[in-house]
Amino acid sequence: METNTLIGNVCREPKLWLTKKTGTPMTTFTIAVNRRHRAGDELVDRPAVFHRIICFGSLAENVNNSLHKGMEVLAVGEWVDDSYEDEHGQKQTKVAMEARAVGAGLRWAIASVTKVERHAPVIALADPKIEPADDHKPGEFSANTKPAEPSEPVAAAARTTRKGERQAARAG
Repeated sequence: METNTLIGNVCREPKLWLTKKTGTPMTTFTIAVNRRHRAGDELVDRPAVFHRIICFGSLAENVNNSLHKGMEVLAVGEWVDDSYEDEHGQKQTKVAMEARAVGAGLRWAIASVTKVERHAPVIALADPKIEPADDHKPGEFSANTKPAEPSEPVAAAARTTRKGERQAARAG
């Protein structure tokens, strides 16, 4: 597929969804691409062109938590057919960009980037008495993009205890 790049302004707040079949995060938003051309000594505005952008997975979560109405953004992706049949049986034809990358435009703004920790798969523990370290449950969706807080340092005495004592200390 051919990769395309759009630069425009976010028209409304991005909306986060979970897909019905797999529960994958999906964010949709619209950008307006404003175009100008020079007619002699004057700049003439052409009508804005509106493009629907779709993002999936961690990109969808990050876009939802980072972009806001009015921001200039860059979207890189492929055009996809987003047609559907409405409640009256009429086919609604739509084209959207499925974004592979989205970034803030820095022409009129400054940005601070925070790397988000990847979610590790939840692994079943062999000992049912031991609880997982975090409160994440399998299949649960979390749009929290704040980096995890570092855990408290373990005292030197606790590090030297035997494995069973450490497990009992964590469980208690």
